[in-house]
Amino acid sequence: MKGSFSEKLGKVFKGKTMILGIGNVLKGDDGAGPILISRLKGKTKADLLDCEEVPENYTQPIIEARPDKIVIVDAADWNGQAGAIRLINVEEINNISFSTHDSSLRIFISYLKKHLPDVNIIIIGIQPKRKGRLDSLSPEVKKAVDELSCLLERI
Repeated sequence: MKGSFSEKLGKVFKGKTMILGIGNVLKGDDGAGPILISRLKGKTKADLLDCEEVPENYTQPIIEARPDKIVIVDAADWNGQAGAIRLINVEEINNISFSTHDSSLRIFISYLKKHLPDVNIIIIGIQPKRKGRLDSLSPEVKKAVDELSCLLERI
């Protein structure tokens, strides 16, 4: 993982942070977000929330927690190398495929911004390799989840 990615992420984690994992663990690499959340339990001071594939169903607990920062972790297809990790700008959402919830992610973020106008929202995408039903994580995405988990534990 590039040092610049770690540095950018480290600057983000000031104040109360909430990490959201989005995806479906029954659809291969799409489960990267929820699997990351399960690995981080008890290892970080950030609030953790597995939003499964329907993040809009979790808006109320997020708003009630009043975080300063929200970090969304999701499998995202930008035609990169399998297992690649990158920060995604909100403006890029329409150009990147989020396998189980394309259209709702932008609406979800807009809703949160409306109710938490000062919140800083960061999206971390992990490039999937396989998205078949009942697949496990590919080795590349498993490695990315491991690296991201270690990084988020330290921050």
